[in-house]
Amino acid sequence: MVSRYSDFLSYLTFPLLLVMFPYTAAAASRNGSTRPYVLRCSAVALAAAAAMSAAYAFFGPQLLALMPHGSDYAQYAVYMPVLTIAGAMTTCQVFYANAEVSAGRFGFLWWLVPLHVVYPAALAVAAKLGFVNDMTTFVAWLAAAAAARFAFSACAVARLSPPRQRS
Repeated sequence: MVSRYSDFLSYLTFPLLLVMFPYTAAAASRNGSTRPYVLRCSAVALAAAAAMSAAYAFFGPQLLALMPHGSDYAQYAVYMPVLTIAGAMTTCQVFYANAEVSAGRFGFLWWLVPLHVVYPAALAVAAKLGFVNDMTTFVAWLAAAAAARFAFSACAVARLSPPRQRS
């Protein structure tokens, strides 16, 4: 139930993703930059996540209690802000990947695919060795994976060419 609250951010970011695609495709077809679209959508996602995380930090247990049996999960409300920020970081990576696909560029797969192979393998090994044995460490692993995806995307976006200046 706690993780579902963090997914409310998707109600904002998924429409942004759908609307962004034709604009980034058009920009790429004109040899323009997709960077402004990725940055703007990412800024909106991060700002919304920050606002949601603040609300969850202060009112998480009360929000959970609005649902039937939600108060049973009040002890887990502390994870709501972390999961929301992790979701936003993942969303920023998806904005970048979406823009690259719309532009017909697939170079990002060199780091995205291995990350998605290494992460579950590392999580399984860590769980087997006893490093992931409670909710706190599991959420930390989720956040670390989201941060890695965000970092790779941020580096890649920084390398995108800036928009051309009109003369």
